[in-house]
Amino acid sequence: MWHSDHDHTEEEVKVLRELEYDLFMYDPGFRRLWGNDFEGYFHSLFDEQSWENKINQAFTGAESDISRHMLEDPEFARYMKEQTIIEEVLAGELQPEYAPVEMRQELERMMAEQDSGDGPGIDIEMDEPDIADQLYQDAEKWAHNLSKQIGPLYEQFGDIKLFRILANCYIVAGKIAFAQEPDIFFDVSGSYQWQADRVGYALALTSLRRCLESLEKLKKNLKIAKKLDIKSFLRTGRTMQTQLLDRLDEIEQQRLQKRA
Repeated sequence: MWHSDHDHTEEEVKVLRELEYDLFMYDPGFRRLWGNDFEGYFHSLFDEQSWENKINQAFTGAESDISRHMLEDPEFARYMKEQTIIEEVLAGELQPEYAPVEMRQELERMMAEQDSGDGPGIDIEMDEPDIADQLYQDAEKWAHNLSKQIGPLYEQFGDIKLFRILANCYIVAGKIAFAQEPDIFFDVSGSYQWQADRVGYALALTSLRRCLESLEKLKKNLKIAKKLDIKSFLRTGRTMQTQLLDRLDEIEQQRLQKRA
């Protein structure tokens, strides 16, 4: 999440700190990058240069590790060279005839698949979430409708509970999509606690609970309650909450079955 393009009040910063702390603690990559220093991470979200410096530092370190690995392992060096050639050919930056002879047949096949749309090719865009998942669809629609009503109300009334909802509502759908991403892997010795699906659903549930808590409290503000369909949003939110709990329970049951 990026916060450097806004001037936030002290109350808003508290809400963002609450949200970002969970996202930071559940992200081993960020924790390694910032040396488990949440304050440093949180500060960088409001300072674009600080963020870029840290990311560039990480890339430099990664490139150094790869270069050392290539020097030490000829097979890895060959693999990296082949991957570079494949990416350049499929991106149109290198003609196949300039590739090594032993690679040309495979490259022609990959190019044909890319042209026909049957193969993976080079996908420079983020993968779309699994929109066939009804829970994701419900969460996305819920957040969209909620933010449409909450945004103008926050500008009018400035109630921090409204901002808390705005900060968290889209996280729900985002983390549901994250939970279904098959290519995400946390290198933490295969710990159950760090399964990507469990992490995603747990974070979605946390943000959803914050939204529901704030909606409940807003019932007492009659001026806002008259303009916000709180009952409908709570009803949908609680249904999603049950479904998220069911998915987490299913993951737990699968874990127990593997141990049996």
